[in-house]
Amino acid sequence: MEKIRLDKEREEVRWSAGERQAEMDQVTRYHDQLNDLGDMLRKEQEEVNTLTALLQSREQEADAVTQQNAKLLKELRGCQSELQDLQETHGRLQTTHVRLERDLKQKEEQLERVTEEKEKALANATRLKGEVVELQDAVDSRARELAETKRQHQDTTTRLQNLQERLKESPKATETPSPVRHSVVDVKPPRPDLTPKSSAASPIARVLKFRDAKSGLLVAGVLCLCTFSYFFSAGGDQEQLVQRNLQLGQVNFRQREELDSCHKSVNILTERLAKCSAGPKPSAGEEADK
Repeated sequence: MEKIRLDKEREEVRWSAGERQAEMDQVTRYHDQLNDLGDMLRKEQEEVNTLTALLQSREQEADAVTQQNAKLLKELRGCQSELQDLQETHGRLQTTHVRLERDLKQKEEQLERVTEEKEKALANATRLKGEVVELQDAVDSRARELAETKRQHQDTTTRLQNLQERLKESPKATETPSPVRHSVVDVKPPRPDLTPKSSAASPIARVLKFRDAKSGLLVAGVLCLCTFSYFFSAGGDQEQLVQRNLQLGQVNFRQREELDSCHKSVNILTERLAKCSAGPKPSAGEEADK
């Protein structure tokens, strides 16, 4: 039995070896076929490259011929255009004289308009210069009034502080308040406008005068009201005193804002005056004429 089994195994091994040899032979044949196909493919690729190079050379030749044809066509069109230009030159030369005369007339009219505008600009500059002078005078007067108002505010604050100290020192001051003396606080009415009175005052100067008078009366009324309130409520608390001082400070701040707005208006008018004094710029046509 062992011998039969060994013989059977040898037969199977030989059969397997034969199959593997057959497979190896088949692989060898496939490899040879692939090599042949690769050679054929390389030859065909070389032929394709040769045909491609030939096609490119033919295309280059065709492009060169096309460019030459386009160049010749362009030269032909240029010759036709030159011929047409020569035919139109005579007509243009005939209309040139009429156009030049019309341009000369227009430039003369432009020169007249520019002269009129320059005269108007000079008149406006003179008027603005007068307005600037008036506005500057109004600003100076306003500054003096603000300085006087500040001085009065400081004097009033000092007197009120002194009065409060005296009331604190006197224990009976709260029971018997002192009579109101209107001559203690020196509240002056707003000063009259010191600007020169012209026959035709500018609107800006009139507005500034009205605002100055109104602000001066407002400051005087606030100072009087605060003074009377201090005298009648001498025994009041410290918070009311601080609040009144803050109100006076707000009034003074508004006065300073009005003065700043006046200065800004003066600067704007000064810039406009400088622009008007420079005069209008000549146009390109006038520079060409010069």
